[in-house]
This record gives sequence, structure tokens and C-alpha cells, in this order.
Amino acid sequence: MKDVSIILPSIRPQYLVQFYNSILLACKKYTFEIVIPTPFDVPDEIKCKSNVKIIRTYTTPTVAKQIGILHCNAEYLYNTTDDGFILPDSIDKALDMFKQYKPKDVINMIYNEQVLDKKLNSRIPDLSVQIWPTTFWNVSHHQDLNYRCLGVDDSGNDILEPLLGVDPNWKISLHFFMKLSRFIELGGLDCKWEYSNHAIHDLMFRNQADGGNIYNTDYVASAFTHFRRDTYDHKPVHDAQVGPDTDYFNSIYSTANAAQNRIKIDYNNWKEYDSVWTRRFNEEQLPITREEYDEQL
Repeated sequence: MKDVSIILPSIRPQYLVQFYNSILLACKKYTFEIVIPTPFDVPDEIKCKSNVKIIRTYTTPTVAKQIGILHCNAEYLYNTTDDGFILPDSIDKALDMFKQYKPKDVINMIYNEQVLDKKLNSRIPDLSVQIWPTTFWNVSHHQDLNYRCLGVDDSGNDILEPLLGVDPNWKISLHFFMKLSRFIELGGLDCKWEYSNHAIHDLMFRNQADGGNIYNTDYVASAFTHFRRDTYDHKPVHDAQVGPDTDYFNSIYSTANAAQNRIKIDYNNWKEYDSVWTRRFNEEQLPITREEYDEQL
């Protein structure tokens, strides 16, 4: 058994070598594995690694993550993304840090986010500056997690209704570091959410409703680049997130004690959903390579 499993759904295999090399510097004291659910082939340099597991899947990002974690075999689980790099010593620090916490707790791996060159290594962000304020990691900082929009008034202002099931004292953690056994115990992600953003918020809410705490790192753990809104390969994610995913989130958390009433869900809920995410892929013509997929964009 490894010390930490890194779950890394990937649609950008061209970044995986750089990501793997960054982990070598981030986790030097402990052992790690990387589990990569992906619809595409990956570089030979990654395939040959004994501590990398590749799972071919065309499912939604959330289902891909849930399936991938079934293949994890470590004490801790680190959820992150494939479009950046992990900073030196950050995983070692997190593992050392967790020794003072209880099994239900989560470490929020603070990250910087800014658009980099596609090669990711031609411009490095100023890591001495934390882009997000400390309050960013508080639920109360995010209007979309505290209110649902019912429309606009005559003056063009949003008509907002509080989401009664969200505790404003909770924290969020998208790049989370937690006990793998705790993730499994909670049932992992509700895969009705297509993209994992709302599904992870729900997981963190359920964990906190059950007595778990979220602790922020006092250092920047990683840096990422993200395509914005409905551009490039981010469009399917964007369309899911602002559409059915938001609607489902609002339908659950408009009710008081929503998280408390659904702390543990069925881990196998992923089996209810299609094996091909048609929002991204054509079910009749699934791409074999990233290049084939890019030609469809």
C-alpha cells in the first residue's frame, strides 16, 4: 500500500509527463501512486511507470473519478487536476500536517490559478503571491453556493433565494487531501453531477455535517491553468456546471439540513449513468487519440 493515491482524471495527456515530474519533487519522503482515468492514450513515458494506473473511460468527469478511486490503494487520497503542476515538498508537508488531525478531517491544498502558455512551462506564475484571498475557501464567500437565482426584477437585479441547506460556516476544498477510507465511507461523489465541482462541494458539506473539519495549507501547493467559460475543451464542463449541475445542487440544498440527511450515499451510484458522456463525445465515433478529439472541436 502506498502512502497517497493521486486521482487525476485527464483529458490533456500532453501535460502528464510534467505533472508526474512535479510529483517526484512534491513527494520525496513518502510513497505515491497516480490513478489516471482518461479517454485518451497517454505518453509512453507515463505508461511505463510502475506507480501509475491508467483506466480508459469515456464517462462524465465525476463518474471517471469515482471509478478511478476504486483502483486507489493508499492511506490518503489527493484529488487534483491534470492542467498544471504540484509544487516541491507540498505532498510531504500535507502528510506531515495530517498527523495532528482526526480521520474525518480534510486538508485543503491551496492552489494558484492563472492562464499559462499551453506548454505550461514557458511562463511560471509568481508563487509568492496567493491569488485567492483567505476568505475564498469559506462557503460564505460564494454567492452561488449560498443562494439560488429565481430571475431578475424590473431593475435587472437578480432575485435571490437563500439555500437553507448550506451552512455559511462551512469551508470548501476542490483540491482535497483526505483519508481514502473516509472518502469510501461517505460514498464518495454523487455522480448525478456531471462535472465534479458541485459533487466535491457536496462531499465536503456531507463530511463537515458529520463532524469533519477542513484545514487550509499555509503554503501554495500547486499551480494550474484553466480555459475559461465555454472555450475549447472546457465547454462541456462549463455547460454541465451552469446547467443541470447547478439545478441539481439548488434542488438539494434549498432544503434545511440537506447534508445532514444524506451524509453517506451509495458508492456504486456511478453505475446508474451512461458509459459515454455524450456532452463531450459522439457515442458512435469515440476518438482514439487526443488529436482526433481536437479535430472535432
